[in-house]
Amino acid sequence: MITLTTSRLLLSPFTESDWPFFLRLRSNPQVMRFMGPILDEKALRNVFDARREASGVFVLRDSRGEALGDIGLRISSKNPHEADVGYALLPEAQGNGYAQRSAGGCLPLWICPARR
Repeated sequence: MITLTTSRLLLSPFTESDWPFFLRLRSNPQVMRFMGPILDEKALRNVFDARREASGVFVLRDSRGEALGDIGLRISSKNPHEADVGYALLPEAQGNGYAQRSAGGCLPLWICPARR
């Protein structure tokens, strides 16, 4: 299990203990307003379980270990040479540059998966 660090963040893979955070994050209308409809708890659990199994998907944590959001890379199903970075941050964590910093922290791993 790889944990990445930036100057202000810890990026760690999802674990079972992150479920309450993920549910709170993905049930928040302010977070989901640009991402799509809020899913019911069963559907969110399926998304969460998939994230736990995925590589290149991380929980963003502050220096105290508090979860702030998540970030991941999705490879296009139509073109394996194309990918999108997706992220979600709690409202109180937005506007602090966390998405940019975490993407920069993940970039070496995404570019060179052998580092996993």
